[in-house]
Amino acid sequence: MITPQAPSVLLADANPQTRAEFERFFAGLGWHCEVAPNEEAVLDSVAAGRFDIVVTDVEMPQFGIGLLSEILKLRPAQP
Repeated sequence: MITPQAPSVLLADANPQTRAEFERFFAGLGWHCEVAPNEEAVLDSVAAGRFDIVVTDVEMPQFGIGLLSEILKLRPAQP
């Protein structure tokens, strides 16, 4: 069950099965989950929201591992 103080995670992966597995895992721990299927959605979500952590595939099609640098430009303290 998700509580108002539940930690939040942004799950980013181009593979829908992988996103679903991570979402089941974190939701089972009581985390609030948001999913992003591509880099544009990741950056939009990071810019609009605040997450305790971002879990991403470092082989995303557009930026790959460079997505981490883009996230940190938007939120320098983001884990």
